[in-house]
Amino acid sequence: MNRDDTLGAALDALSAAQRRRVLLKLADGEPIPVDDLTAGADDRRQATVELHHRHLPRLDDAGYVAWDRTAGQLRRGENWNDVAPLLAALPVAETDGGE
Repeated sequence: MNRDDTLGAALDALSAAQRRRVLLKLADGEPIPVDDLTAGADDRRQATVELHHRHLPRLDDAGYVAWDRTAGQLRRGENWNDVAPLLAALPVAETDGGE
């Protein structure tokens, strides 16, 4: 993948707030349980469906996360370093969980 494609894919991954939150939770390098990603959601069932069918597959396919479906865990994927600089550049409100 050339540099423009890599940047475009990273920006696409960051275009959804839910995907940004997932990536930000992995920023410290520690694996996280997938169930933790929907804690506090108004409609946890809907949030879980969206994560499992829309957001996590997209992040996993791009290689930004490695999703162990059996264990229900996420960790940084092989292409994490393609998206990490953009995460670091997000405004403070994003990193604090704000929109």
